[in-house]
Amino acid sequence: MRFKNSPITLALISALTAIPTYAEEVKGQSEANDTIDRIQVTGSRIARINTHTPSPVISVDAEAVKASGYLNINELLTELPQFVFGVGTASSNQDGFSNAGLNAANLRNLGTERTLTLINGRRVVQSTYDTGEMVTDTSYIPTELIDRIDILTGGAASTYGADAVAGVVNYVMKKNYEGTKISGQYGGSAVGDGEESTFTITTGHNFDDQRGNVVFSLDYYNQERAKDSNRPGSGTTRWINNPLSTGTGDGHSNKIVGTNLGWPDYNVVGQLMGVWDADNDRTNYYDISGDEALYMYNSNDKVGPFYIQNSDSAQGYELDTFAMTRNPFERHTAYLLFNYELDDNTSLTTDFRYTKVESNLLSSPEFNYGQRFININDFAQSNLVLPSHVQNLLAQDDGYFQTSVGLYELGPRKAAVERDLFAFSATLEGEFENGWVWDAYASSGVTHNDSLFFNRTDKRRLPRNGYQTLSASGEICNGNNCPAFNPLLPMSQETIDYVRVAPYGSQIKSEQHTFAFTTSGDLLELPYGALAFAAGAEVRRESLELNTDEAWQNSKITGSSRLPWDAGRTIKELYFELEAPVLGDTFLVEELVLSAAGRVSDYTYSGKHNTWKLGATWTIIDGLAMRSTLAHTVRAPQLVEQFRAASLGWRANIEDPCDKLQIANAANSDRAKTISNCKAFGITDPESWDSPTATDGGVNSISGGNIALQPEKADTLTVGLVYTPNFIDNLSLTVDYFDIDLTNAMQSTGIQNSLDKCATADDINSDIYCALVNRNSTGQIDSVLNAVVNQALRGRRAVDFEVSYLRNLESYGEIDFSIYVTKLIHSTSRDSIDNDEEEFRGIGTFNSNLRGRLTMTYRYEDISINWITNYAEGVQVDIDGTYDLYEKPFTEDALKHDVRIAYKATDNTNLYFGIRNVFDKTYYDHPTTASGLGQYDSMGRFFYGGISYEF
Repeated sequence: MRFKNSPITLALISALTAIPTYAEEVKGQSEANDTIDRIQVTGSRIARINTHTPSPVISVDAEAVKASGYLNINELLTELPQFVFGVGTASSNQDGFSNAGLNAANLRNLGTERTLTLINGRRVVQSTYDTGEMVTDTSYIPTELIDRIDILTGGAASTYGADAVAGVVNYVMKKNYEGTKISGQYGGSAVGDGEESTFTITTGHNFDDQRGNVVFSLDYYNQERAKDSNRPGSGTTRWINNPLSTGTGDGHSNKIVGTNLGWPDYNVVGQLMGVWDADNDRTNYYDISGDEALYMYNSNDKVGPFYIQNSDSAQGYELDTFAMTRNPFERHTAYLLFNYELDDNTSLTTDFRYTKVESNLLSSPEFNYGQRFININDFAQSNLVLPSHVQNLLAQDDGYFQTSVGLYELGPRKAAVERDLFAFSATLEGEFENGWVWDAYASSGVTHNDSLFFNRTDKRRLPRNGYQTLSASGEICNGNNCPAFNPLLPMSQETIDYVRVAPYGSQIKSEQHTFAFTTSGDLLELPYGALAFAAGAEVRRESLELNTDEAWQNSKITGSSRLPWDAGRTIKELYFELEAPVLGDTFLVEELVLSAAGRVSDYTYSGKHNTWKLGATWTIIDGLAMRSTLAHTVRAPQLVEQFRAASLGWRANIEDPCDKLQIANAANSDRAKTISNCKAFGITDPESWDSPTATDGGVNSISGGNIALQPEKADTLTVGLVYTPNFIDNLSLTVDYFDIDLTNAMQSTGIQNSLDKCATADDINSDIYCALVNRNSTGQIDSVLNAVVNQALRGRRAVDFEVSYLRNLESYGEIDFSIYVTKLIHSTSRDSIDNDEEEFRGIGTFNSNLRGRLTMTYRYEDISINWITNYAEGVQVDIDGTYDLYEKPFTEDALKHDVRIAYKATDNTNLYFGIRNVFDKTYYDHPTTASGLGQYDSMGRFFYGGISYEF
């Protein structure tokens, strides 16, 4: 018997649409020959004849991928109701300078680290965040080579190993291709940026009398930068303090929506100078860059917490000068696949894949932010001559002035990122004489993540929030010992060269080497069918090496430090799976199949851990079935979480609870305790103390690994109903409930959380949070340790609905549609052991109560038209979001429509044209949605077109 379908690369077609299709395929195969192929479905290692499994699986086929128009597969996943935004080219501004271009999926809003991503049912070598956290980068996967994507919800660690807490995303790639196909696509936004282009050539050939097949593919993809500044309001609509509000309960919201805002002292271009105006009791600010002082605004024009209300009489600096809606992204991929049937029962499959990704991120130039008044006489720079218009302003207040230094002369901060992946795998698979199938799998892969930072200052020569350059001995530069700098004058090229650090960065290498063996077959025949069994073993070696340039290892130079480290671990696993039909052909039980799976995993540093899954599939009557799973799964600590070297960093936007403003705004129940503790820290009068943290805008943070971390644990339950009525052809309906309860989750203690908890502690000498806070003798914060511990909880409960229907219109073609809906029931979270678990359902853009996706396709002769509608119910902006606090505490519903029209011009040529966001719906008028994360589109209308030619 010739073994045709690999139990490694075939996965479940969606239960809604595939069951009748699969039945037709099996029938056709049976007529052609006497073999019945076994396949392996996603969520199980048992090679089986049918596609029934107890786990809910959604499948997105190649046609649906093309219909979306996306060339970056992560953007498609984000629109599916099962996902929220993980990390991608639209979020890298928020996810770290050196994460530009990284893409990772976030299933069920449990984090990218709890979503296991597979290719052809196998783990692949992972890339890394800039910190060393490992993640499967989906940007390495060319959309043209995807056959389908299977999405399994619920714990799957017993089948695939740790990390499958939320579930599994399995990319099934094309294979056994014969012919040559050339395809390309180009598109751009309606405002003329964010251009995307791709070119792919794939060729496949059979040889040795059809026993072998080789496929080679080259893919190129490029995405250009899209700017917020081309989209008025995008990322620049902010919350501002309401000047009419006197406090809670006065009938006025504390925060209102601010538009047409500017920075008063950030993104400063040229020289800014503030001078006290005693006659009007205010500070007037001037642009003194030119030959005269140009009035900009005064201190009364400021709107809290950080902005200027731009008007004819007041003008601040642009908020969105360097903000990006999409970061640039370029990918090159080469893929080689080789299949060969060694004999009628044994085949060999090998593949090689190389991918290189380049991206970069721009941000505002470095700046020194100042609020206090300083005196020009403090500057020992006799050789620097101030212009007369500057001297006239200084004379108004005896030489005192305010300024913020925007180092535009250095140019914008830039992070250039280059990642590459090389992976090889080989699978030898076959069938024993007794009908059991087996496969032996080996793989090896390596990724590199190299980042380089440009236009940074040497903090030894120009200290953070300092106004003067310093020599190697710490003396103020006066032009003789080193290049002088005065914030009221342009920076000379000599000074620029003096304070600028040579480009520096990090080099991260991750490796994964795997060997696995699996066999499956029928153990014995039971009264209602065969008892199926699968078992296997896997050994996996993972290692990570992080190196940093010398400058980054010295916090005195860069203001933060990142030290080199490396670590590796070996994972040894044994697993099994059983499936038994226990009842059938009786009243209301056409078939009842029970299943069980288990896995023992032994980690080098985390010890042994067991995971398991129980399942049931109950076919009630023909066309009506129920399915359910109960599983226990784990996520083992990553190498970075255990072995990261202690490093010093800077954490912005941190408030010192001992600052006078924070004490004034503290809850009545906490104020007395906070004052008492702050005095114990060394602060004489906390109620009048200006914390340097407020001036600096942040604190030093120390982070590192924790070897004592234990695996996270999760218990998951899924219950579903599948209905394919016999009286309506091609109609399928499913309902699936899932409940994921995650405990012992790894979570950082949090800088702000530690400061706040320590300030209200009953005993600062024994409090666990106070032990993390380091203050000097005057009470000023020196640093805060941001430790990672097993302390968090996460809970997700929801119901998925899916309906699909295909209608033959006879001579008018056919139309099919599918609807996916997720109704969130609970989304709970607890970040620390002394906090209560809180409910976030309907709170924040990632916790929409209701999300849905409608896809419709009409086909007539050589024309097909796809229409896609995505919907998400609006959310409360945060857990404290009320009308007392916010003018608009709720966001509007999100709605987006896409269309694609394809035409088969010849037997070999296909043309298509599409529009994403047909009605150009954006959400720039609300601070929560203006930046476009989550379900809220910020690109606006996007046009694209493409062609493919096959021969």
